[in-house]
Amino acid sequence: MSEEVQVNWVEPKTRPTILVVGGLAVAVAVVGWFVVGPLGALSSLTGALITVLFFFTGAWVVSRVARHMPEMVLAVGLASYIFRLLAVLGTLFLLRAVGLTPTWIAVGVVAAVLGWVVSMTVTVVRMRPGLGGVRPGSGK
Repeated sequence: MSEEVQVNWVEPKTRPTILVVGGLAVAVAVVGWFVVGPLGALSSLTGALITVLFFFTGAWVVSRVARHMPEMVLAVGLASYIFRLLAVLGTLFLLRAVGLTPTWIAVGVVAAVLGWVVSMTVTVVRMRPGLGGVRPGSGK
């Protein structure tokens, strides 16, 4: 006999994460301004914006699919990831051609990725999502 495990999808809130990443992006932009000048600040802000758009669109797509077709979450999530990677790759080539500093774009991306991952991890751990309505540690 196979036992079916039901996963309760709870959508994490992204607003606090976007605020954390925005704060980090501004801090990195200030450093970029003092080190390289306005181009460094613009490059790092652009890198952070690309990262936020990448993660936010992925979360948005997965949450919409999870509401209507939960069995398709993995397939749609992976497909959207591939398309988003291609879009980011094309965008980075365009930004380099425009003249933004690749090093400071990378600094903005790294700061935004670290901020997003840490903030979303804290958010999800605070939500304490469980399997099948059973909370972790409840003994069921």
